[in-house]
Amino acid sequence: MLIKASWVDDVRNLLGLSAVSQVWGERPSWYVWVADTPGVYRATVENVETEEVFGTRFHAALLSIKCYPCQNSPDFPSFSYEERCLVGSALFDDTNTPRFEHRKEVPDTLFNVASVEYAVDEDDRIAVFTFESLDTMRTSFSEPTTLQYPALDASKRFEKNETDRNVPAAQIGYPFFERLLGLYAFHSRRKPYRFVASSAPGFEYRHQGTNGGFECVESNDIQIRTAGVAFVSEEARTDLDSDFSLPEKLDALLLDEDRDIILFDRTFPCGHFHARDAQGSNALSTPPSPFWWVLAESECKSSLATSCGCE
Repeated sequence: MLIKASWVDDVRNLLGLSAVSQVWGERPSWYVWVADTPGVYRATVENVETEEVFGTRFHAALLSIKCYPCQNSPDFPSFSYEERCLVGSALFDDTNTPRFEHRKEVPDTLFNVASVEYAVDEDDRIAVFTFESLDTMRTSFSEPTTLQYPALDASKRFEKNETDRNVPAAQIGYPFFERLLGLYAFHSRRKPYRFVASSAPGFEYRHQGTNGGFECVESNDIQIRTAGVAFVSEEARTDLDSDFSLPEKLDALLLDEDRDIILFDRTFPCGHFHARDAQGSNALSTPPSPFWWVLAESECKSSLATSCGCE
């Protein structure tokens, strides 16, 4: 998907992708530059596992999504003191990403905005992408606290109930998810079969004092936002009459009935996105994108002689 993103200009233009670059390190990781977004995304594979769902084995990869905000972005002030200072420091280069030689000096706990899980069955008949984030990622302090920042060689004092980070994380992270699914639709030539958006009670990170650390504390004004999109092969769609477990498999992969409040749930059996299918999605911060259907049918071609970028 990422190779095609780098050499098919029409796909990049449709998705507003400026560039994609692999980050060389211990874990698979990529920088992604997207037009009209607050900063540069970094996607990193954190974990891979196998699970069985109604007799079918699925391989699932969990990716963490970070956003390095641009200093001229309206969302820049919502990031933490440490994040803002790091972006403006010599540890970051002109691409708004950590310099290669300094990347390990940037704490891995910073700049997080979302997570994405990609699950695919062993026969590549079903692929499910799940986005999860908080509508607000907030850090606050239960009492006066002074924090030390070794990477900045600085410290800062925070007063009781002061807020340090107050990032609209779901709003910032979802455009990456939207583009990722566009790439998958183009790469696989598959259209979304089902889209589910849900919410659940959220939390904030509250510091417990100089001798403590950050803990998750329930918050009445923060919500966990989840969006799940299932792609199903034509063969699997055709076998619906004989494979009655497909809806149950998708329910298990897309829904958490014990936690989630379902905001939007649509199935697209005809393989087309209609205006009526979006009914009720206008209020979502994570709506389905018509480009997922457009790119699955597109005939975009590379203008280069080879896929590696050589003319």
